[in-house]
Amino acid sequence: MLPVETGDLNPQSSLKALPTVAGGFVSAIVASALGYREWGALFFGAGMFSWLALESIIIYRLYLFEELPKPLRPTLGIQLAPPVVGIELQLNIQSEWKR
Repeated sequence: MLPVETGDLNPQSSLKALPTVAGGFVSAIVASALGYREWGALFFGAGMFSWLALESIIIYRLYLFEELPKPLRPTLGIQLAPPVVGIELQLNIQSEWKR
């Protein structure tokens, strides 16, 4: 562990904002499936921006704070889901533009 002044930072607080990523991605999938590809691209950008902002906080937490307890380690898979969904979404939006 690195000696870092964290102030009032709560390491658990970053997981509460993860639904902002899912909301943007799910909205983009639905919009692109219904043919609103511009709206899908907008929601994709909002979800991706949210994910990039949150991922840096999560990586910071994993790097600088104490080790995750063993029962919480499987929850890291939840944080691996947004990039996979984002790739699927980008492929869906791009395939709509080629039609």
